[in-house]
Amino acid sequence: MIVEQVRSSGGSQPVSTDADPITCPKGLPENPPSSDHSPRMQRYLTTPEASRYLRRSQSWLLRQAGIPYLPGRPNTYDIEDLDAWVEQHKHQPLS
Repeated sequence: MIVEQVRSSGGSQPVSTDADPITCPKGLPENPPSSDHSPRMQRYLTTPEASRYLRRSQSWLLRQAGIPYLPGRPNTYDIEDLDAWVEQHKHQPLS
């Protein structure tokens, strides 16, 4: 979707609002810098990418014992595992 953003100088500039903040958080590239763009490769994130995906610090992510990951350099996290962990740890309002 394209919307116009009005600048303070009176002009307008088209701005794209296609980015989904949940699936493509700020700081993550839309196309990973990999020669293999298969869906399987795109579903794995490094520790910095996974922490940005969850909007938490890297140190917080590394302290979470219940989030599955593939150990290595770098550790890799499956997006489906991250989503499942979030769903299991949601708090419901009391009211």
